Amino acid sequence: MAEETQSIQNKGLLLVAIILGLVVAVVYNLHIAQVKRAQSGKMVRLLQYRRAMEAGDVVKADDVASQEVSVQNAKAFGNIVTERQKDIVIGQTLNQSVRAKQWVAMEHTTMGLSLTADQAVTPGKVSVPIEIDARMSPGVMLSAGGRVNLVGRFAIGNGPEQTYMIMENVRVYSVGGGAPDTGGMMSGPERAAKAYRTIQIEIDPREHLRLLNVLANIRGAVSVQVLNRNDPPPETGGVVDDSLKSLADPQPAGGTSRGRR
Repeated sequence: MAEETQSIQNKGLLLVAIILGLVVAVVYNLHIAQVKRAQSGKMVRLLQYRRAMEAGDVVKADDVASQEVSVQNAKAFGNIVTERQKDIVIGQTLNQSVRAKQWVAMEHTTMGLSLTADQAVTPGKVSVPIEIDARMSPGVMLSAGGRVNLVGRFAIGNGPEQTYMIMENVRVYSVGGGAPDTGGMMSGPERAAKAYRTIQIEIDPREHLRLLNVLANIRGAVSVQVLNRNDPPPETGGVVDDSLKSLADPQPAGGTSRGRR
């Protein structure tokens, strides 16, 4: 009789355990479903390239596809084009090569080379356009957010015409003004189909005035030297080089004679 009672108790405990297990499973599944519903309201669809493309290619509608990711992850990707912004990049020309499954960024196209809102002009500085020599353009190496040195040819005083450093460590705000690649020094498959002829730089307002004085004497166009983005910028930059001081700060009368345009 005692054995039968023990057996009934064991069966009762087993039944209770099964019921508790079912309850736990149901509660767990409800929790997971709730989490998924919460996450579904915090998702965003970002664009990816469907195939590898080269600089100079035009982005078509079937070249990109959307992928759903969480908003939290999307923030870490940077300035990626969303599905709603698709029309912005369709029909635009790539300024660099891209690979399949790579996220589509505004900066990949010649239209989107300007910096994002959080990378706007530094307080106290001004952004000004500079025309550069398209034949010597660095192509895809020249992009918004980078830093360059400005170089040009001058004849100072009675001296011969030669190349001078105009200004070092200048922040590039945007790039544009594409011109056909006519086969200059850097012509080749590694170069974009367009050679840029205009850059927007960021400098001190007073230095801009001095720079205008210098450029009034330049022989030809400005050339640029692209600096490595990984190198920390020097403490000073965006200042007219001392070798061109006589052009930057001309004397009111009887000063240094200036070269012809």
